[in-house]
Amino acid sequence: MQQRRWYTFDFDLNTKLAQVLGKNTKVSRTRELFDEILSNRKVPHASTFSTLIEAYIRHGKSESIDEAWELYNQMTQLGSGIPSISLQLSLFKALTTKVKWLEQASKLFNDMKASGYHVNSDMYISLIELYGKHGDQDKIDTLVKEMNDKGYAVGLAGTNAILDACRKDGDKPKAENAFQSLIEAGIKPDWHVFISLIQMYGKAGMHLKSLDTFEQMKQNGIAPNGLDYAAIIKVMANAFEKEHVKTLLEEAENNGCKPLVQCYNAAMEMFLGLKMHNNIESLYDKMKAACIRPNQATYNVLISSSIGNGKLERAETLVVEMNSKGAVGANMHTYNLLLEGFAVAGVKQKVEEIFQEMMKKGFQVESHLRHHLQGIVSLEEQATLEKKRLELSDEQREIIVGLLLGGGHAQSPDGGRSFELHFAFSPSSRSANILKDHLYQLFLPWLKPECQELGSGSAMSTSSNKHFRFEMVSHGSFRFYALQYRLEGRPVIPRLIHRWLKPRTLAYWYMYGGFKCERTGNIMFDTSDYSHEEIWRLVKVLKTKTIECKIRKWRNRSVIWIEGESSLWLWKLMEPHILEEIKDNRP
Repeated sequence: MQQRRWYTFDFDLNTKLAQVLGKNTKVSRTRELFDEILSNRKVPHASTFSTLIEAYIRHGKSESIDEAWELYNQMTQLGSGIPSISLQLSLFKALTTKVKWLEQASKLFNDMKASGYHVNSDMYISLIELYGKHGDQDKIDTLVKEMNDKGYAVGLAGTNAILDACRKDGDKPKAENAFQSLIEAGIKPDWHVFISLIQMYGKAGMHLKSLDTFEQMKQNGIAPNGLDYAAIIKVMANAFEKEHVKTLLEEAENNGCKPLVQCYNAAMEMFLGLKMHNNIESLYDKMKAACIRPNQATYNVLISSSIGNGKLERAETLVVEMNSKGAVGANMHTYNLLLEGFAVAGVKQKVEEIFQEMMKKGFQVESHLRHHLQGIVSLEEQATLEKKRLELSDEQREIIVGLLLGGGHAQSPDGGRSFELHFAFSPSSRSANILKDHLYQLFLPWLKPECQELGSGSAMSTSSNKHFRFEMVSHGSFRFYALQYRLEGRPVIPRLIHRWLKPRTLAYWYMYGGFKCERTGNIMFDTSDYSHEEIWRLVKVLKTKTIECKIRKWRNRSVIWIEGESSLWLWKLMEPHILEEIKDNRP
């Protein structure tokens, strides 16, 4: 409308339209009207700011919360009025969902206190929980003192936050005091309390105290799951308590606990430290017999054991087995283990072959192993590998496009010079977890440190989270994709999509944001985030590939629907790139 010759800016009209659209969560259109007001050198009403901030909060995505915080600051800086308490509470609740917003949540909390608002105990607990995850005991102590002064009880949630911080710092006295205070208050501890104590005692070298605490947990009527057993088995394994590890592992199996892969990994790592290689193989055989899917950590222990036992061919076979399973895949550490094994054995030809394979995958040689390359690999090749440290391969580029089409996100921490890519996976979906593990191997050098530390196959989400966040580092290589597919944060289909819609791209779009009907074989791509015009752009490109398709509404979603011979032809295009374990990706 603004582009029409007869258009004249009307402040009141734009304000009213922004409020109506914002209340209906039309975020991008509301933002356009908001920016139009600013471009005409007008200061938006406080109600316009509030409407847009609330719209971003309701949108719920990470980048939307970032926008809401920026607008809140802009509102106070421009003097558009004092933000309402309800707006501040909504924003505070959104900011306390992630540790990344700890600083913002703390500032808003202090602003509300300074304005005279009587902050309640729930707000204190929310902030304490964030500081607990961050491990900042001083901040927790300050907030707990304020709560006590106001007569607020710390409660179970607050105690869990305190124990989280104590576990990270290994602060035994403070952890035990917090636990005793909980008991004296007549509050029954939950599993989180006990596991924090178990891990804290383990870190302090008091493994038998950890075992007593685990027994106390069971006596309190809490049935441990696989992750709880993994925690105590890891503590006992670090202390090389073989009999206790064996007993606990059998107990977890007999109780039908899941998942058990981390329990087995902890036991295998203990036997690796003790150089009891036969025990490791026995545990691996038991895993296979029990249909427990080994993860990357499992294979790396097996490879280390094989190398330590002089079975280099066995180690090679295990790497081939890892790579044959797309959801596992050999990682950088795997290849470094193999390289070191052959280097120590003096098999120079194998060292060179492994290095060349690492070159193809962009895996770096660990610093303490580089001396093994002298006289085998030229300095020029070593320098080339170093340059590949963070360079996208053609395969990765095609995959990124598919993931963005399927609903991935991009955001910039530095005003558009570089971008991060974020992807979400439902922990309840088997196919999503398999794809997540596969992508972890494929993009490991690009992942944020916190994602790398968690590793594939581990418990990356909790019962309180709807999705696991898979986040890549901010890098200039992602700028092109952000500008093409997430223009100003909004999902878009670029006009040149016909150049980039490759078979591998379609396959990853299907695995991340598509479905296949088990009965008919029809294939659907979720296109709910795109405009009708953009969806038609995709339809036209697919038709040029002799794939006939339709736009339909399905389960309140807008989808591209492919059926009949077209679905068979599309499947033939995609199948070589689809992971074997999730070919039937059903809704």
